[in-house]
Amino acid sequence: MPDLKICFFQVTSPEIYDYSNYATKLNKKYCELHYYEYLEVPLVEREDYAPQWGKIFATIELLKIDKYTHIFCLDADAVVLNRSIKLESIIAKMRTAIAFSENGKNGGGLINTGAFIVNPQAIEILEQCVRLAEEEMRDRKMNVYHEQDVIAKMYAEGLEMDIFPMNEMNSYWLYDIHANDGQFIYHFMGRSLEEKTQIAKDLFEKYNF
Repeated sequence: MPDLKICFFQVTSPEIYDYSNYATKLNKKYCELHYYEYLEVPLVEREDYAPQWGKIFATIELLKIDKYTHIFCLDADAVVLNRSIKLESIIAKMRTAIAFSENGKNGGGLINTGAFIVNPQAIEILEQCVRLAEEEMRDRKMNVYHEQDVIAKMYAEGLEMDIFPMNEMNSYWLYDIHANDGQFIYHFMGRSLEEKTQIAKDLFEKYNF
């Protein structure tokens, strides 16, 4: 595989600092280990758009810079546990411009947008996602499951994407952090701020080395 320029980013805001502060520090260490560029991107609030859309707009802006071969976006309530797994190993499996993981036993729709990898060609897909939200799915700008439902519709209508198994870039939301089973990422979604903060603190104490 040719030399890759990989950016790993997370969108944060003051409202989630209590847990994102731990998550971003851990993920930055992972990036330093593998020579990825890590970015903590402040949420840019947009009228009529829920915060969940921030990662879509941020990815579009990063792609426009034309600096990276690939961009990995991870929700701020998610942490890399297994630092031996490199993003290159996932990128090597990609056959399209954008890759997600399944929701799997988390339930809900097929796709979870809490983590995804894109190459520069994906900018058209993400811009189409925004257009669809503006024109046909305006309710998803503010209502669950936001951009995830729009992406799912695009996939269902035939847009080619890589959809990997749940644990490739995602996890079961009730994952046991003491399992020591080689899990790549723990996405501790679907919890209160207090719960996420405690989980992030526990993860920091266990994996901050």
